[in-house]
Amino acid sequence: MTDTSTPIKRTDPRKVCSKEFFERITNRLLNAHPTFERALAERITEQGLAYLYTAARAGELLSPSPIVDLAWHAMILHTRDYADWCDEFAGHFVHHIPEDAAVDRSEAAAARTRTVAAITVQGFAVDEELWPAFAAKCNQCHAGCHDSPK
Repeated sequence: MTDTSTPIKRTDPRKVCSKEFFERITNRLLNAHPTFERALAERITEQGLAYLYTAARAGELLSPSPIVDLAWHAMILHTRDYADWCDEFAGHFVHHIPEDAAVDRSEAAAARTRTVAAITVQGFAVDEELWPAFAAKCNQCHAGCHDSPK
């Protein structure tokens, strides 16, 4: 199990994922979104990995942007790979908890600010085009589920 208490020293999100899993995530994005070019799908995958790696270590509620959330959805569909990734890089299973209620715009803006700052602290570059002003309606399960750290 990985020590999740300290940030990684590298900035390449591809370092926190096997090449094979990265390709599966990217290909799933391309299949689900035929208008995406490969370069965009790879950027979304990279930001999804940076987000999820960071969210697994965060002591606060973080949320992906809607487009970055697509990478998380693609990861989850590969259940064995995702569970293995969670064990290796998060140290626990990271549940995806959608927010069904309307999200307050100021809270969404605050979540985006927290999330982008946390990703930066972990050493990842933030692809600003993929992080518009409002975050997605889901989080990394700091809302009280059984393995939530809060």
